[in-house]
Amino acid sequence: MDAPAACIVCRNDLFDDEWDRYCCRPCQNHIDADLAALAGPPLWQDTKHGRRLVSGLFTALTGELEPGTSAGGPRVSGSKTAPIPARMEPLSQSAHGGLVNDLEEWVRDWEHRGYATSCQAVRPQYRMDQAVATLRFNLDIAVRKHEAINSFAEELTMIRGTCEALIIGAVPPRPLSAICPCGTRIKFHFDSPIRHCRGCGSDYGHHALIALAVATQAA
Repeated sequence: MDAPAACIVCRNDLFDDEWDRYCCRPCQNHIDADLAALAGPPLWQDTKHGRRLVSGLFTALTGELEPGTSAGGPRVSGSKTAPIPARMEPLSQSAHGGLVNDLEEWVRDWEHRGYATSCQAVRPQYRMDQAVATLRFNLDIAVRKHEAINSFAEELTMIRGTCEALIIGAVPPRPLSAICPCGTRIKFHFDSPIRHCRGCGSDYGHHALIALAVATQAA
C-alpha cells in the first residue's frame, strides 16, 4: 500500500511506526470499542457523563419494544385492555434486515478481500455476535489493508449511535444513502466530509456524496 501521511479516520498525522496503516492506533481502539459495545449481554459502566452501556447494545434493543419505555424503565403488566403495539423502530432495527445486516455487509466485504470468514447463524442476536467477533478478530489486518476503513468506522459509529438513541427513547439521526455507479451502497451522515466506496475505491467528498444521494433518490 502507499502509506498515507495521516490517519484517514481522524486526519491526524501518523507516527513513524504507523506508516503501514490507514488509521492510527487510537482510532483502531475506538473502532474496537464500538464493535465490542454491540455484542454480548448488556453491561453498564459509570462514566463522567453518567451511566452508559459498554456492551450488549443490540440485545438491549429487544427490551425497548414497548411504547413509553427506556433503558431500565418499568413495564406495566396485567392490564385488561388490548396491548399497545410495540415500538416499531427498535423492532425494525433488531430484526433480520436491520442493523445486523449493515454489519454483515462489511464482513462480506472483508471476506472478499481475503481477511475474514463469514459465519452462518439464524437468530439476529447470534448473527450480530458472530459478525462483531469476526470484525474484531480481523481488525488489525483491516486497518493496514482496507483503504475504506474510515467509511467502516463512520458507519459503525452510526450503528452504535442508533442503538443508544433507541434505548433511551430518542430519535436516531437518519443516515443518507447513495448508490455508487459500481453498484455499491454508501451510507453517510449529512456532515460526512468524505466517504470511500468499498466496491470500486472511488472517493466522494461532501458535495459529491450529496449529489450522488440526490441522483440515487431520483433514480
